[in-house]
Amino acid sequence: MNCSIPVTIELSEMMENEIYIHMKTGSNSIVSRVPPNAKVEEGSSVDVDFDLSKAHYFDAESEENF
Repeated sequence: MNCSIPVTIELSEMMENEIYIHMKTGSNSIVSRVPPNAKVEEGSSVDVDFDLSKAHYFDAESEENF
């Protein structure tokens, strides 16, 4: 199952062979890993497509994966 949501890129962190992108949509935060050659511009607004079958979900209070 796929979905698309509008986000604002708040921060990008180069980590060896990938980039971690910190995004915000409304009051929710999302972190994603992308290839090192991805074009990422902090502060930009983009639509992001997700394959929800590969997503990992965490409880905001306990930080436990469910």
